[in-house]
Amino acid sequence: MSSCKVLLFDMDNVLNYFDAAVFDYLNSKRKEDNQIPREPQVKVGNIWRQYGQYYNLCKSESEFNQYVRDPMFAEYDFWMSIAPRGDAIRVYKEFRANRRDFRTYIVTSAAYIGGYNGKVNWLKQMFGFDEIVDDLIFTSDETMIRGDYFISVNSPPTSIDSTNPAGWRFILFDVYEDDGWNATTPWKTIKEKEGLENGMKRLFPDDCIRYEDEVMKMSVMKISG
Repeated sequence: MSSCKVLLFDMDNVLNYFDAAVFDYLNSKRKEDNQIPREPQVKVGNIWRQYGQYYNLCKSESEFNQYVRDPMFAEYDFWMSIAPRGDAIRVYKEFRANRRDFRTYIVTSAAYIGGYNGKVNWLKQMFGFDEIVDDLIFTSDETMIRGDYFISVNSPPTSIDSTNPAGWRFILFDVYEDDGWNATTPWKTIKEKEGLENGMKRLFPDDCIRYEDEVMKMSVMKISG
């Protein structure tokens, strides 16, 4: 069998409903509960661009980060409030355990103060075993990660170092159901309504030998021999 391929999952909004949790938190800090839409105003960029500057939560991005974003990410309850997205956790577990043609990793931003412990705790709770953190990659530049495929809701990141472009093929997990906003045509697209499981089956047919199948064949060979 050929060597396995590396499949990268963006954690926020692919494995979970991160934007919805931010929406709920920000509204809990305001008296006007319905003034911040559940979907961000800007579909790419940081939380300040998505929410803060459009709804006058603070006068500047630095003020927003200090008084809103960083305290939010430092709260254990905020991370525990983030719901897993649909079938994403189960799909990731199955690929991790059964698809011997893939090695899976979870990618997330290293830019947020207080986010490390929260994300680690969330993963342990959702997956039910501590070893899942071995799959976690914190980075401030996704293009620096070597791999074959990268699944994200954001447009393909632009490499900071133009001499070292991303080595993976980009897959858009389209939770916004709007192909027009993404300026860069992705290699493939998975629609949220299609479901991550169906999308993964379509893009990566399970034509490999599963671990259980191989063990069974070996057992049969020993018995018959």
